[in-house]
Amino acid sequence: MKLRLSDFVPPIVFKLLKPKNKEVVYSKLDSSGNLVSEPLSNILRKNESLKNIHSGKRCFIVGTGSSIKAQNLKLLKNDISMGLNEFFLHPDYNEIKPKYVIFSGFGIHNVPTEKQILWYQDYEKRIAGISTPIINICDYNYLSKNNLLITSGVKFIRYENNYDVILEEGIDASKNMYASQGVGAMAIQNAIYMGFKEIVLVGFDHDWLLRMFDSKPTHFYDHHTSIIYKGHREVEGITVQYQLQSLSKLFLNYIQLKKYADQKGVTIMNATEGGMLDVFPLVDFESLFKKK
Repeated sequence: MKLRLSDFVPPIVFKLLKPKNKEVVYSKLDSSGNLVSEPLSNILRKNESLKNIHSGKRCFIVGTGSSIKAQNLKLLKNDISMGLNEFFLHPDYNEIKPKYVIFSGFGIHNVPTEKQILWYQDYEKRIAGISTPIINICDYNYLSKNNLLITSGVKFIRYENNYDVILEEGIDASKNMYASQGVGAMAIQNAIYMGFKEIVLVGFDHDWLLRMFDSKPTHFYDHHTSIIYKGHREVEGITVQYQLQSLSKLFLNYIQLKKYADQKGVTIMNATEGGMLDVFPLVDFESLFKKK
């Protein structure tokens, strides 16, 4: 199967089919290995333990942009951080020890099943004892049926709401979060829900449009080390129009999140070296660790 970059970029809307007046249910393996129904409300209610768990603290959200190759991420080892998607491939992952790892989910990506299973098996081994995974609920049935991430304390988040109502309805991981164009916007929602007062973005390059023309990598890692990307060219099968639409939707997500954060007194800063993201104020990464 020939893969394209567009197969790995999550769409803005992932809607669950919800029967009218009925509780949405998912499949779950019981202790005997049988599939049983698990009500959505029960799954999401477990996220209440995350509400304001880090109230007033600082959080670093670390993406996988190529810029982090030039940054000293070991500085993060004494801070609370969240690693996005394949950040576990970073050579300093075991030293940084991100408290959380957030994955956008295969349910909204076109990746062959055999690769999904291999990826999750590898993912589980790498993060074990280090990070709590936070996964898009679109992968819940898949993970249960394949007996993956069962003992990791995984949290499942439902991203379905429209950002238009974020200022009125707020952010509540125990109910419903906002459908996002990228995992970075998903992570910011989770960080706000956890009560962080200061959120710093690192490795949010978002320069895929530029990389179409210069063929430079969009990730910090060599794609041969990635189960997902191994063997395919990053920009193959992608169009300028698709990239423009994708970036436009993603930046609109960020704009809405900034409005909500401002309303709640939460500061979001961008400590990425370079890149295209201009929604949040820029700050020098290393300056954040200098003693006053």
